[in-house]
Amino acid sequence: MILMNLELENIICFNNLKMNLSYPKKIVNSSLEFEHLKSFPNFRYRKINIIYGSNSTGKTSLARTIMYIVNLISNKNVENINNLKGIGPNSYFLIDFVLGETLYRVECLIEGENYKINVQNHLLLKTDTYERAITHFTIREFSSNNRNIEALDNIRTSLGWYFSFPEDIAIQPFMVYSEKAIRENQLKILKTILITLDSNIKNVKPLRTDNNEEIEDAYVIELHSNKSIICQNGKLVDSNILSSGTRTAFNLANSLTSMLFNLNQFYYLDEQFSYLNTDIEKSIISLIAQYINKKDEQVFITTHNLDVSELNLPKHSFWFLIKEAVENKQADIKIISASDIIVKNNVNLRNAIENDVFNTAPKLESIDNLENLLVNEI
Repeated sequence: MILMNLELENIICFNNLKMNLSYPKKIVNSSLEFEHLKSFPNFRYRKINIIYGSNSTGKTSLARTIMYIVNLISNKNVENINNLKGIGPNSYFLIDFVLGETLYRVECLIEGENYKINVQNHLLLKTDTYERAITHFTIREFSSNNRNIEALDNIRTSLGWYFSFPEDIAIQPFMVYSEKAIRENQLKILKTILITLDSNIKNVKPLRTDNNEEIEDAYVIELHSNKSIICQNGKLVDSNILSSGTRTAFNLANSLTSMLFNLNQFYYLDEQFSYLNTDIEKSIISLIAQYINKKDEQVFITTHNLDVSELNLPKHSFWFLIKEAVENKQADIKIISASDIIVKNNVNLRNAIENDVFNTAPKLESIDNLENLLVNEI
C-alpha cells in the first residue's frame, strides 16, 4: 500500500485534517531519486515522511487512525469503525492508496451505529500522475444500504503494512524469519544496531544444537561480560539486562529487514527513536532512505528531534502537526508540509523550525511563570 491522500472529518480527534502525499513535479538533484512508482515514473509520491509535533498534537492518533482504516480495509473488521468515531454525530474518512497497478479510493460515512462505504478504483496508465488518475473518480452519493462492508470485497490484494508504537518496544516479539537469506541479514542488522547502542554486546548469532544445527526461530546475544541472552519464539530470556533504549533495536531491525527485502510497502514508526542518540537516529533514517529509494515503499516517522531536519531529504518529506484550541469545541488539529510554507530551496529548514515558522514551538510562558512560586530566602 502506498498512501496518496487522507481526509478525516470528525475521526478520533481530527475535525478536518487533509494530507496529500503526492507532489506536482520532479525535484532536480533530489536525494530520493526514485520518488515515484517504479512502473509509473510520472506517478510521484512522498516516500519518507517525517512528522513533527509537540506533545498531544496527534502524532500517535494519526498513526492509529491510519492503522484502523487499513485494518478495516484488509480484515473487514467493523470494530475498527467504532474506533474511528469522533465525538460528533457523523464521521467521515477518505483514503486514496495504490496497490500494485491500481489506485483505490475508499470513503466511509459513519452515522451513529450505521456506516456506508464507497469504493472506486482506477487501473493506472503509463502516463498517469496522481492528479490525472483521480479525475477518473466521481463524487458519488453513498449507497442507501447501511453496513455495506461487502463493498470492500473489490479490494483483493494484501495492503502490506507495518506499524510500530512505543509500547511495542517492550512487548513486540522479534521473530526470526525462516528463509535463510532473510534470517542472516536480519540477525546482521540486529547485531549492528545492538552493538551500536550497547558496547557490552559482542555478538548476535543463531542458536545451535550440540550437533551444530540451527534451532528454528532462535538466536543468542553474547555479552562481553560472558553472559548470554537467548531468544526463542520471539521471547527474550533475561531481557531486563537490556535497557529500554537497547530494546529499541529489535523493532528497528524488524523494520529495516522488511524494507530491505520489500516484505511490506507501508511503514509507520511512531516514536521509535525516543531513547536513541540523535546521531544514531539520523544514521538510521538515512539508511531507511537508501533501503527504500528504488522500491515501491513508503515510510512515516514521528520525532521530536530537530536534528533530523538537517538530513538531506526533500523539504516535502517534513510535516508539522499543529493543535489549536477552540472555545467550547474539540481542539482543531491540522497538518502542513514544509514545502507548503518554504518554497525556495536555499531556506534552512532547521532555522525555520527554530524561528517557529510552522507555529509548532511549545508554549513555555506558563512554565516560566512557575518561578513566581519560589519563596524569597532571607
